[in-house]
Amino acid sequence: MLSDRFVAFLALLLGWALIGCATGNTVGKHSSADAFLSLQQSSGLDEDDWHPPGEPLEPEDSLALWAALTHSKTTLLNFAPRRTLLSLLRPLLSSGEEVP
Repeated sequence: MLSDRFVAFLALLLGWALIGCATGNTVGKHSSADAFLSLQQSSGLDEDDWHPPGEPLEPEDSLALWAALTHSKTTLLNFAPRRTLLSLLRPLLSSGEEVP
C-alpha cells in the first residue's frame, strides 16, 4: 500500500506537471504562443516565409504562403500540417478578404 507521503508527493508532482492546463497557459516545451505559427513551422516552411504572429492575414500574404508551400519539400512528417495550412489558405485566396 502506498504511504501518505508518497501519495502527497505524487499529487504535488502531478500538479506541477499540469500547471496552466486548465487555462491554456502551459509552461514547458509543449506550449505554443500561436497555433498558426506552429502550423507554419510544422509545414516545413523556412522561417523567412512565416507570416508574423499578430498581423492580419491579407490575400497577398496568403498567396506568399501558398507559393512558399509549393516550393518547399514535402515529407511524411510535414504532409498533414501542409494539407491543413492549404485548407486554411484556399478559402482566403478565393474570397480575397483580410483575416484579423
